[in-house]
Amino acid sequence: RPRATLYAVYDFLEKECGVGFFEDGDHIPKKTTLRFGPIDRTEKPYFTRRVAPSPCAYTYTAQFWGVEEWKTQVDYMAKRKLNTFYWTLGGGTVMARTWKKLGYETPEPTEWDLWHEQLQKEVRAYAEALDMDLVAQLWPGGVTEDFAKAHPEIQYLTFRWLDSPLSYFVHPSDPAFKKIMCAYIKEWQATYGSVRIWDQSPWSENYAPQPGQAEIYQDAQIAWAKAFSGALKKFAPDAKLFMSSWFMQSMGWPATVCRQFFNALTTDQFIVADVWCDATPMYEKGGCFEGRGEWLFGVIQTMGCVDHIHGDLLDLI
Repeated sequence: RPRATLYAVYDFLEKECGVGFFEDGDHIPKKTTLRFGPIDRTEKPYFTRRVAPSPCAYTYTAQFWGVEEWKTQVDYMAKRKLNTFYWTLGGGTVMARTWKKLGYETPEPTEWDLWHEQLQKEVRAYAEALDMDLVAQLWPGGVTEDFAKAHPEIQYLTFRWLDSPLSYFVHPSDPAFKKIMCAYIKEWQATYGSVRIWDQSPWSENYAPQPGQAEIYQDAQIAWAKAFSGALKKFAPDAKLFMSSWFMQSMGWPATVCRQFFNALTTDQFIVADVWCDATPMYEKGGCFEGRGEWLFGVIQTMGCVDHIHGDLLDLI
């Protein structure tokens, strides 16, 4: 792929010329002469897929970044040989147009939604020019309470995050789910172009509020695996489903259910980002994902009250 040549140039600049690539800017030594001998070096990475940023980076850190800030971040990713860009903004306008085309009455996109669409288009084009793979975001199945009340013919699941209001999701086995998901995928691709990696995970950090209904939600978990993987298999057959393992940390996901979930996926075209694998790995709980799909080793270096300097400082120096 073209990025191999790009990485070779960056590697040469680092190892032979003393250039340093940092997130806040490059260090370029002042030299009048460059001296280096014959170079014959072949490298093969331990991890063929290297993903950044964290799914939480936008919400917690970069909500108000503009196009240029994101281009700088993409440049830094390329220089560090990160080849997959988790870039999932822009679903608001896509979902609004999807609802309208299906004949459902929903609010118009907000100015924030329109800004996300512009950001998605411009930054996506820049990352693609550097031969990066991009991760888009599938519709999670969520609807508003008003929508659920207006369409009682659809089956819903309700969840609650901590003490927040109830969240409503179309049940993945309901016929409306497939229709909406199909329309959403088509609308996203019409808006932004083709996608090879689609992100979504089942109800992460959401808890079923009704006591005594564990079996209903367990059935829904299996239905989710079949519905999401099945939708991609039919409407985007060359794409992969990207899932963060964070959902497996939630209540209602014992090891037995996790293994049933991965067995229920209708394709091996999926990626599991084991995002906190350095502290709480999920691959064992998931039965090594039944030996299917891709597994990504993730490290959360800064979370909660962890704000001290850490990492391989010698390597940075």
